[in-house]
Amino acid sequence: MDDEGNVYVVESYYDHLLVFNPGGQFLMAIGGTGFEPGKFYLPAGVWIDSRNRVFVADMFNGRISVFQFLGGRDG
Repeated sequence: MDDEGNVYVVESYYDHLLVFNPGGQFLMAIGGTGFEPGKFYLPAGVWIDSRNRVFVADMFNGRISVFQFLGGRDG
């Protein structure tokens, strides 16, 4: 969860990062299948740091994708 209580879930079968508000309401899906930045190929995990940056382990692309959304803290 981020500082606002939003919940981030990787959906590996469809290659998306899903975001839900604290009440469980769906907010957005990020990604889709692909190799270019912002796309995933079997995302396997998600982690949020103290600056609200969202790290997604993108297993078959062999990388960690990093996102920071508007409203996230810079420091």
